Amino acid sequence: MFDKFENSLKEKDRSPLTLKGYLSDLHFFANWFEWKNNEKFSPEAVTPTDLREYKQHLSKEKKYLANTIGRYFSSLNVYFNWAVSEKLIETNPAKGIKNIKQNTTTPRWLDKKEQFALRRTMEKDLQIARLRYPKRWAGRQRDFSMVTLMLNTGLRLAELVNLELGDIQLSER
Repeated sequence: MFDKFENSLKEKDRSPLTLKGYLSDLHFFANWFEWKNNEKFSPEAVTPTDLREYKQHLSKEKKYLANTIGRYFSSLNVYFNWAVSEKLIETNPAKGIKNIKQNTTTPRWLDKKEQFALRRTMEKDLQIARLRYPKRWAGRQRDFSMVTLMLNTGLRLAELVNLELGDIQLSER
């Protein structure tokens, strides 16, 4: 159903994860569209009303957060812009659909007491894993090391996961 779109993205050297995300979001929407309208999905069949209804579905029924809904609509926007460029439709039905406002909260840091409690709990878990579940110990050690690194450096999880050896600068303090 989305083969030409996928090929277009591949020609633009989009990452495999981007491709997977776009296609997953599009299939999810197409399935919803067919269920809701009892009509086969095609880009020319989609109206702004469908998209507003879909946004409500994601928000009210699926209980998705604003960021997740934004990601879905970003995928749809890219797809419909592509459909316009390919002359499959005249206008992008997603254009002008407002994003759901999200509550922005500032990150909350753990205080010293909470950090201590977290480390202590993880150390106890490591000890138990070493004695009772030796096969699980390596994974627990990895998790403990990751949490310790995040606490000591302020790295976020996504930054830690994407960390490469070349990103690290060792220096004496």
